[in-house]
Amino acid sequence: MTSYWPSQLVSLVRKISARQVVYSRLNGGIATWESMSAMVHRYLPYDADKKQWIEDGFARFWARLAHEFTDELLSEEYNAAKHGLRTKLGGFALAFGAEKSRGVQPPPETMELIGESEFGTSFFRRQPITDRLNFRLRRVCRNWDPVNLGTGLLLISMSITNVASFLRIVNGEAPNKCRFENPEEPAAFDEPWKRAVGVEDLSIDLILNPSDIRPCRKEEILRSYEQERPNGSDSRE
Repeated sequence: MTSYWPSQLVSLVRKISARQVVYSRLNGGIATWESMSAMVHRYLPYDADKKQWIEDGFARFWARLAHEFTDELLSEEYNAAKHGLRTKLGGFALAFGAEKSRGVQPPPETMELIGESEFGTSFFRRQPITDRLNFRLRRVCRNWDPVNLGTGLLLISMSITNVASFLRIVNGEAPNKCRFENPEEPAAFDEPWKRAVGVEDLSIDLILNPSDIRPCRKEEILRSYEQERPNGSDSRE
């Protein structure tokens, strides 16, 4: 695990979600979230019915997390916050209403609320115009609920505990010496997505077409670094 690149982890998660073949030392055919959950939780000391809903619940939870982990917009939101790229806190509200007069905003009481949240982020997302050298920054807003995130962290903590215990058993530890955790009710696996915010993301910005700009070439960009500064010093320091 100390040798992989983040992009390889994303690729692996996508392959498991798509039920594609991946290299694995665990016997059991194609790796799926269902098969891995059944393998990790095979040592739970419960009756068949309870053991089954726990296996199904974690498999469903892992699959939904995998979808979020491979979502490019969520990944860009995380990177913008991590690198301090002018991320702002706070959600947004979206409402629509019919104009009685062209260009005149309808009164607030006639607007139909589509979704809103007090919590969320706004950040800039890179959007190509012609190629990778010519792009713009587009403001994106996201809504989310902190209670959803908190309940998700509890299930993530349980997952880590269970996977670690499974690996200890695989390497010779007695099952009765290893700890496994699970919610009390099946509905707990849906808690991280229970509180809907209506509209999860929004981007309203100016439309910019390739014809609106003069594209820069690589040679132009490189030449700009070779120009002398006003004081005559070389710009390459």
